[in-house]
Amino acid sequence: MKTFDKPSFNLYNQLRQKHGDKLKCPCSSIVSTYERYVSIEPVFHEICSSPYVEDQWQLYLVAGLVSNLSNYAQRDYRRFLYAHLRFLTELCQLSKESTDKAIKQFLTSLSVSAELMSEIKFHERLELLIEQVRSNAPAAFAHNLLLIRNINLGNAIISAYGTNYEYIFDGVEDDNSYFATQAILYDDGCTCGLYLNCTTQASFIEAHSSETIAIKGLKIGCTPSESLHASTLECFYNQSCLNLIQKYTNSINRMTPFSASTSRFSINTTIDQLINSLFVEQWKTTKSYSIYFELCSPMLCSYTYIQKFNLLYAVTLLLGLQGGLTIILNWICPKIVRFANKCEHIESNSAQILDTPLETSCLPCRKRMSIWSICLIVVGILIIAGVVVVTYIVTRKKEETQANTWTKITTLSTTTAITTSTKAVCLPTCLNGGTCTQPNVCDCTKDWKGAYCETDNKCYYGKDQVQLVNGEKRSIEYLKVGDRVWSISPDGSSLIEDEIVMMADSGPNTPAMFYTFKTIEGYEVSLTNRHTIPVFDPNDNQVRIVRASQVTREHYLIMYNKKGAIENISINTRIGFYAPLTLTGYLAVNNISTSVFSDSYRLSQNSFQHAFMPVRVYYHVMRWYFGKTYNPFETNIKEGLHPVVAFYKQHSGTIRTVVLTIENVIPALLIIFILYYIQKIFIRLFYSGLDKSN
Repeated sequence: MKTFDKPSFNLYNQLRQKHGDKLKCPCSSIVSTYERYVSIEPVFHEICSSPYVEDQWQLYLVAGLVSNLSNYAQRDYRRFLYAHLRFLTELCQLSKESTDKAIKQFLTSLSVSAELMSEIKFHERLELLIEQVRSNAPAAFAHNLLLIRNINLGNAIISAYGTNYEYIFDGVEDDNSYFATQAILYDDGCTCGLYLNCTTQASFIEAHSSETIAIKGLKIGCTPSESLHASTLECFYNQSCLNLIQKYTNSINRMTPFSASTSRFSINTTIDQLINSLFVEQWKTTKSYSIYFELCSPMLCSYTYIQKFNLLYAVTLLLGLQGGLTIILNWICPKIVRFANKCEHIESNSAQILDTPLETSCLPCRKRMSIWSICLIVVGILIIAGVVVVTYIVTRKKEETQANTWTKITTLSTTTAITTSTKAVCLPTCLNGGTCTQPNVCDCTKDWKGAYCETDNKCYYGKDQVQLVNGEKRSIEYLKVGDRVWSISPDGSSLIEDEIVMMADSGPNTPAMFYTFKTIEGYEVSLTNRHTIPVFDPNDNQVRIVRASQVTREHYLIMYNKKGAIENISINTRIGFYAPLTLTGYLAVNNISTSVFSDSYRLSQNSFQHAFMPVRVYYHVMRWYFGKTYNPFETNIKEGLHPVVAFYKQHSGTIRTVVLTIENVIPALLIIFILYYIQKIFIRLFYSGLDKSN
């Protein structure tokens, strides 16, 4: 491990570029507010800053109309024009207030960082948080607006404009007479007694000829507010339509059309759709990573590295091994010789062998060979024992180090939460039943982990598709045991006929946070943060298997016979995750090669394959014995971990130690067997040489 005390921003960037995620920099100050390094400025639709929503302009517009609007026909738009403009003004004002409130609430909330984030993760995290603000702010505003609309409908409140109900006079006048009401019908027989959104085309009606002149995009309906929801601003983009309004209102106001090229909304976007976006065209966001670095103020940065073998190191290692074995053999071989001499009864055997001079001359050689065989076996046992002990110690040490690191971070976060008396706020909000116990710290329920309890499972998004061997495409959520699917080799050079062994985990109705990778060709795949995927790293010029959260736009996704450049990486919460297990450990999803494993258990792709070898063997044997339609792992569980995977997860520490031990012991055993057979061959050659010479 190498450390750097109080690194500067430039030094930190150099270290980050060189060592990547291996660089760890604990923050000396872990709490700040987002407003210190983030600024958000919303840009609203042009209508909200135009003269059309100004009080004075609106009064001038309708000044040419008769004072008693009932003189116009019942469905003449001149009766509703001023009401529409007033409602539009209020909508713009309320949208601005709601947006500013949501932005202020986010910027003044606490940001907790126990460790300095890389610049990529810094921007990804903020994009995720800002995206949640963008989606939550309109939802709250639309909810309140819908409540008011439903109150009006449920109480059958009669509009002052007489547009939703009309009175019916029965022709009889007396002291006890009353007027009944009747709901008005609009297009397609829609009645205001049952629905809010009944509308028809808005138009001006000539006083004497009853001729109607339609107005583009505008509607009239049960109430002015409801009809405005269904209207568009198409007329405000057309000079002829504005001239028409100016003509029938006798207005002298100048009316200039909008330019369609300046808006992200189309000209036929409804007002209701604009409300759902709070009339916001753009969220101008400025993020300063350098200020975030200064606020974090890391006291030190460190990285751990493994020194690779070189010639000098190899020579030193061999000399050390030779010296160690020499000491061990010098100590143990005399004891073995004495023990062998006692067991072989050398004195009695020597009397029988004196009759044959050749055998007598070879007796010391046989003794030496026997002794060396015993020594070799002992050394082999020592090597195996040493490998097992070292593997166990290293594995336990890693677990203890990670546990201590997590304890330090938790303690540091807890201390900060105690010293600050601010109510805990988590952005994004905690998922899957998690509780926000500290600012941006979620206390997750059982089986859920991650910064926001998004998921600890190695999962795919259920709607992504795989290609079956028979040519059919099928969503992951509908995969079954035994389905023949295509996998792509890690280097992308070949297609592999694969098979679904089991659905290791599933959550059809559970939200999870996915990283979605989209290639320039339009292919995309969504994976949870710890799900692994093979990528080509141009810096190392090799294929690496990394977790989804570590993939950057510099990487290339592995596809059949090509590498897919990443156009975009997005983070979003989606409903439904699935974790199919295949025979090869890989799966082609939307023509992109992926691994079916995660790095949750700190095992490599090959180690995972070794760990699940008993599962694959059992699958093959059962399918061979009972037939291809038999499901060896069938259960009644439709959601959650499969019992087999739950067993693996419960005993993950033991399984990891066994797998790593076997992977290290097997090479040692091979070396011992090779040395043993070399010795046997040497003995045979030695005796055959003696026989020929005599």
